Amino acid sequence: MVIQTLERRYHIIQVLETTSTVEIMQCRELTEDKNELNTLIRLKSPAAMQAVIPLLVEQQSNQAFEDFVECFSQGGDFYLIFRYHPYPPLRRALRGERYMLVERLEIAKSLLSRMTLLNMPACIQLEALRERNLVVDDSLTVHFNYYLTQFPEYAHIDITWVQRALAENIELLFPEELKSQTEPRLNRFHEQLEAQAYRSYIEIYGEFDQIYYPMKLLLEQTPEEPQGFLFRLWAKIKAMARYAKPALFVAIVGVAFIYLIYTMTTPASPSTMGSEIDQIGTVTIRE
Repeated sequence: MVIQTLERRYHIIQVLETTSTVEIMQCRELTEDKNELNTLIRLKSPAAMQAVIPLLVEQQSNQAFEDFVECFSQGGDFYLIFRYHPYPPLRRALRGERYMLVERLEIAKSLLSRMTLLNMPACIQLEALRERNLVVDDSLTVHFNYYLTQFPEYAHIDITWVQRALAENIELLFPEELKSQTEPRLNRFHEQLEAQAYRSYIEIYGEFDQIYYPMKLLLEQTPEEPQGFLFRLWAKIKAMARYAKPALFVAIVGVAFIYLIYTMTTPASPSTMGSEIDQIGTVTIRE
């Protein structure tokens, strides 16, 4: 099946969902040299059309919202076309990969940057933050898909709803950091989102920027890499040097040196093999 508009042609690949009010399809644009995947939403309900048409017609002049391709009326129904990004949902990616903290920081920054740049209406942004629509590629860049279904609620949704959904995604990205409160500014940012304290996407992005750069600098100074017991022991010995008298420190180093030789020449028992450090300072290594 092919749907023709004034400027584009769309080939329907599959129907994803059909109800009495909406039909969601995946299609491919066949215009000239383009061969892009898109999500096509067909509105069949007058109530849904009434909620969406004024909003989306206005968005046609919003050049920042580049994921929104077009909208049009045909055969008594109203159609919305959005770009489709064929990447795994963020939640699934986090379950399948052990992203380091620095990588999760980059994902969060990409998410907030994308929200700010697209500057889409709050009602659409809320749905774009849902599990099925929030996706991430191999370069840690976040994208949104547009499997939209909550049209009757659109008139009541504002940025406060978006902040609650964003707080849930921050919890998803930084569960251990929030629990251990190793970075108080991250906890405060999360609390502010839950309290719906921000007035715009740019304000949210600016607040996270104040967290992102200090945390990234700390991670650059303290690389996230596993270290064994010997490294931890030596770190403790060096820390003691600041307080011990010289003679005592020499004695401590001598004992430690003997213990190191013993440890290196004695096979490790099964219960101690493969142990890893969980945290360096405020930097979580394992989750």
